[in-house]
Amino acid sequence: MKCNRYPILISIRIDEKGRVRLKFLFPSTAICFNYQGGDLSRGFLQTQNQMIEDVMPQVERLLDLGVKPENICLDGMCIGGAVATLATAKLHEDQKPVKLNNERSFRSLPRLGFGFIAPDKNNMNWLNPMTYIRYLGAGLVYVITWPLTVLSGWSMDAASAWEKIPEQDKIYSMVRDEQNQQYDEVVHDSISSIGSLVDAKRAHIITTLNFWP
Repeated sequence: MKCNRYPILISIRIDEKGRVRLKFLFPSTAICFNYQGGDLSRGFLQTQNQMIEDVMPQVERLLDLGVKPENICLDGMCIGGAVATLATAKLHEDQKPVKLNNERSFRSLPRLGFGFIAPDKNNMNWLNPMTYIRYLGAGLVYVITWPLTVLSGWSMDAASAWEKIPEQDKIYSMVRDEQNQQYDEVVHDSISSIGSLVDAKRAHIITTLNFWP
């Protein structure tokens, strides 16, 4: 293996047949693996930390082979994207600055649930009582699920992990076509997505700059 010549991508996502689906625009190496209890792997996942721990040996093996951390990219979609983000943040805390490619992921599991119930921002009607009922229901679900997911070890707080990773070491992708009003059908665009977190941060910076002459 030519460890330092091309980037190496560790993919944290599989399809229903356990085979990864990736396309590259540049020479690279992809490494795929199963979680404990996934496909042919033994074990049982009890908390999100076990998923993160399953990622670490893949990175450590490459580092032992002489691969530079900056040539390693963790890639994941949806839940895999959240795990990749959490793992990347932990590796940065350990002074191992790997890269992150977060695809169509969410800010946390409670926010993902909130987004499933809340009305779509592009189709909601403020004159319709159901809009308020759905927001109320979404809020109740969030208030109930947040402490439960934290106590059970399944909060998947990818938003906090995202903030710990330097800007130059992370990218994200999402489904957003504002011209044709097409958005992600699973992760709520303006409430749950990592993109909404980036949007909020950008809006805060713009507001701050406009406030100070």
